[in-house]
Amino acid sequence: MLVRLLFLIFAIMLPAGAQADFSYCSATLKSTQGPIADALRELHEVNREEWRLGVPDHAQTKYLLHAKNGHFVRTDMSVVIYHGLFNNPSYTKALAEYVFSLGFNVINVRLAGHTEGDRRSLDRVSYKEWFAQVPRDRGIAEKLGDKVAYIGHSTGGLIALLAALKGRETAGGLVLLAAS
Repeated sequence: MLVRLLFLIFAIMLPAGAQADFSYCSATLKSTQGPIADALRELHEVNREEWRLGVPDHAQTKYLLHAKNGHFVRTDMSVVIYHGLFNNPSYTKALAEYVFSLGFNVINVRLAGHTEGDRRSLDRVSYKEWFAQVPRDRGIAEKLGDKVAYIGHSTGGLIALLAALKGRETAGGLVLLAAS
């Protein structure tokens, strides 16, 4: 399974015109009890805070979760994706969708200060706030999968590296794309 995840380095683009068989999760599906329900509550709270900050829907943290019989299910591995500087989850959406199609639950994280009105919002945050998000992201991901893999693009690569090092016990993989 890890080999399939590492394949992402070479094949992150879906073929032109390809239609993926999934959709971003909504609260309309019934959730299971326990860790998945807890993860959903935490993810909805993240989205509620982003909405309060004025982050447009396309730029908010997204999550793609597998379901069976109307209930969300844990996967062998969940994947956390961190975007680069000046970006947001819409920039890593195709990657998130591809990873999801491989059978993983995915959290496509929006880093603090990104897409909160304008680029000047980044002047009000520092890398410390991004690093502070890591335990939250890891905690949610651990509820969605037995192991957690991290993917980071550009500046997000540094955050993914930190996340994998801090969460060594459950880390199942690390992919760095043009990390800076």
